[in-house]
Amino acid sequence: MAKISAERWLKAKALYEAGQKLKYIETHTDISIPALSLKSKKEGWIKSVNEPLIYADIMLTESKHNLTDIEIKIHNEEVIRLTKFGASLNLFSVKAMEKANVLLTNSDNGNDFKAVIDAVDRHSMTVGYNKRHATSNINMQQGQQSTAPVTLNVEGV
Repeated sequence: MAKISAERWLKAKALYEAGQKLKYIETHTDISIPALSLKSKKEGWIKSVNEPLIYADIMLTESKHNLTDIEIKIHNEEVIRLTKFGASLNLFSVKAMEKANVLLTNSDNGNDFKAVIDAVDRHSMTVGYNKRHATSNINMQQGQQSTAPVTLNVEGV
């Protein structure tokens, strides 16, 4: 039996996650159903996980039929621009949270904690994670120090 290429396995996984039945995947990849079943279970493939995205694309495609060529061109340019902006904003978010974590790790000053929390709050509104302005306050009297360890998680920003 010939070794199954990585490309065929990637296609099989994509079809599986798109919601296709094993028989359909077998037909389109020439990988046996038992091999597909074994690999999908072993690697934890999630059946139909991408199906909602596929249906969203169908709705978008149908909506675009009503647009003129110039509207489609502008739409596509805006999608690219906003995608690039989002990637840049995400990178900035990670860097800012890493810097805030360093500041909090090396400081016992209540004003530093308040500044970081205010900045994170404003940033969360800017990127759309927080739709409202938080009302959290940190009140520390001059000279008062916090003994609670504080760190910020930068994963998934």
